[in-house]
Amino acid sequence: MCYEVTYDQTDLFHGIRGVPIRDYGKPPPAGCNFGYDPGYTMNGKVVPHVGADWTIGEGHVVVAVMGGQIMYAGRNDGWGNLVVIENGDTQVWYGHLLEIDVALGQVVQQGEVVGLSGGATPPTGNSTGAHLHEGIKRREGDSYKWIDPLQFLDASEWLDIPCR
Repeated sequence: MCYEVTYDQTDLFHGIRGVPIRDYGKPPPAGCNFGYDPGYTMNGKVVPHVGADWTIGEGHVVVAVMGGQIMYAGRNDGWGNLVVIENGDTQVWYGHLLEIDVALGQVVQQGEVVGLSGGATPPTGNSTGAHLHEGIKRREGDSYKWIDPLQFLDASEWLDIPCR
């Protein structure tokens, strides 16, 4: 059972909106496209990329793009320091955090701080440098499907850069 934030029931994604970085001051860069990006590899193989990599450096404030309940807040091998917010059939994942500022079971509102961007010192999870990985999942029956986080933004809200 998860916490439901009240939104119009026609909104399948519970009001997801906005860039997950509060203090960048200009449109933040996002690299490594969702799906198959030839610049995104693991162990030398091109694999699907299941989110958006915000290449913003360490220590930037990361905020919830959707209100809900914290379903995971801790260390995870591939994701490093990870926070997962769930609302109904939707989850938002924030990986490679330098710092986690929420706790398991906590209810957060959209725009609330969940942590600080990281990924470099020390590397957290499968990371080659400082960034925030944002992933969005939607439950379909007994499984989840990854969804491109950038589809919830206007093109003017982020800067498209190559995957590095």
